[in-house]
Amino acid sequence: MIFKQFYLQCLAHASYIIGDEQTGTAVVVDPQRDIGQYLAFANEHALKIKHVFLTHLHADFIAGHLELRDRVGATIYLGAAAKAEYPFTPMRDGDTVEFGRVRLQVLETPGHTPESISIVIYDLQVSETKPHAVLTATLCLSAMLGGPICAPRSAGPRRNWAVCSSIRCTTNC
Repeated sequence: MIFKQFYLQCLAHASYIIGDEQTGTAVVVDPQRDIGQYLAFANEHALKIKHVFLTHLHADFIAGHLELRDRVGATIYLGAAAKAEYPFTPMRDGDTVEFGRVRLQVLETPGHTPESISIVIYDLQVSETKPHAVLTATLCLSAMLGGPICAPRSAGPRRNWAVCSSIRCTTNC
């Protein structure tokens, strides 16, 4: 499994590319608007970007999910509660996307925004039951849980606490 973080310091924004070398398939999570870096990385590693996930609808920057869809035909995945004006595959708690030796499992973790999701990543070559990583987006922030932006009171802080308390949270978790 290939796992690479891209970090844009000025926006404190992390995005990821996760690839399976066996099938040559990749997913980009929370892409920046400038998709060139993902395309270059995928090309260097003989990967085709077929999936793009947004962990939440971003109000703090413009994401590159539509550009990836248009450029390489990637399928867009959002949390099931998302209200978007473009086609996407809604992901509910427990839904998975699997390609080669990589499994992505969705946890609905509303709080920062109602449609927020976390993504549990499994490297199936290593373990089918123990996650390699959890991408929590803005669920786990330094000294804050779930972020208050757009979060209704019923968004589910107990679920968020259960997710965050089971992993070590830092500003880059």
